[in-house]
Amino acid sequence: MLIYMYNQTIIVKEVIKINVMSTLIVADDTTGANASGILLQKIGLKVFNQLKDVELKHSCDVVTVGTSSRAIESSLAYQKVIGALTKFEDYRFSVYNKRVDSTLRGNIGPELDAYFDYFKGQRKCIIVPSFPDSGRICNSGDLYVNDMLLENTEVAKDPKMPITSSNVKTLFEKNSKLKYDFFSISKLKNGNTNFRNEVSKVLEDCDALIIDAITNDDIDFIARNIVELGIDVICVDPGPFTQKVSSYNIIKSKLEQSNLFIIGSVVDTALMQLNYVNQLSNFDIIYVDASRFFEEDTSTFVEELMVKLNNSNKKNIVFATLDINNPQRLDLNAYAKKLNCSIDEVSDIINYGLARFANVALKDANKRIKNIYVSGGDVSIAFLNESKAEGLSLVHEILPLSVHSIIVGGINEGLNIITKGGTIGGTNTLEEIASYMEEI
Repeated sequence: MLIYMYNQTIIVKEVIKINVMSTLIVADDTTGANASGILLQKIGLKVFNQLKDVELKHSCDVVTVGTSSRAIESSLAYQKVIGALTKFEDYRFSVYNKRVDSTLRGNIGPELDAYFDYFKGQRKCIIVPSFPDSGRICNSGDLYVNDMLLENTEVAKDPKMPITSSNVKTLFEKNSKLKYDFFSISKLKNGNTNFRNEVSKVLEDCDALIIDAITNDDIDFIARNIVELGIDVICVDPGPFTQKVSSYNIIKSKLEQSNLFIIGSVVDTALMQLNYVNQLSNFDIIYVDASRFFEEDTSTFVEELMVKLNNSNKKNIVFATLDINNPQRLDLNAYAKKLNCSIDEVSDIINYGLARFANVALKDANKRIKNIYVSGGDVSIAFLNESKAEGLSLVHEILPLSVHSIIVGGINEGLNIITKGGTIGGTNTLEEIASYMEEI
């Protein structure tokens, strides 16, 4: 919840906690969860395999969970996947994966039905069952294991889960209600644009698309184009496809992400620094009329600021209580007399108003904020209090008295935060901090 002060009254507003992560992997067993998860660890993501049905308390990028559902009755397997997804309903992932065994054993169709139903059909399934490094490839719709058709391998003779077909579509359709289609390897040879156009067209009439892949380059091609399409999908594979999708999604997200600057200081140093970055093409300066925080209901003002934030296409978005076109300072004494309170209490109203807006901005789905910069000690502590932070893990001194930390605990756990005193730094300090942000 967010707490802020108006006219010496504590006002409490509930805020929905949304945690943004890279990838969720739901596998039918723990070893499969590990096998897919370790591929994401290799691209620099922090992976956590959750074994118990408890609230996620670990700071990570990727969550993997095993449902122990490979050899059970199909309707129960369906319910287990629904349950696994429901556990993470308060988390928003960039990539959703239904991990399948590399030899397509288990309840692959019913479990994919569960994933599809959980998202009410709003996510299409992209099935790339190949794992070339482990000798698994899909060619002409059939799965091969070390150059042998799946149905002819020892795996097919499993007494619990015998396999009588090598055709991927046939295996998924068993006990599944989804409509499947298939792309042969030839579809990958027609170029990026043609491939994307054909994928878009076929997904209009089916729920799940199976795509051949013989090499790692094939998987890379499919993943890159799926991410480029920008459609909501469920990645269905034994690991490599989801690894590539996650990697390309990180690159795409980084290009779309912005840095949020909150500047509550009104000293001349802050004005000098604002005037400098106002001339730079990658900065957008938005004036925050601090007097609006004294309104009885500030929600309308916060919404107005959010519109400006979401309409900005700049990499660095600055919200400042100093208007560089008319740098008049708010008369705090006048407000203190009007509200019959101290100047410190007046300052708190502004500081906590800025902090409340910053927290709303960080949870807003339309603008993904990578890092936050807060200038002014009082504003910084207000923001951290509003975030319910337990502390800061100090990382690096960017410039003298300008510190990079990571928030520990609270609703913004794991967020990069740069704090700086209002009177600190030279003319181009904000530019230097923005450059640093691009490297973290």
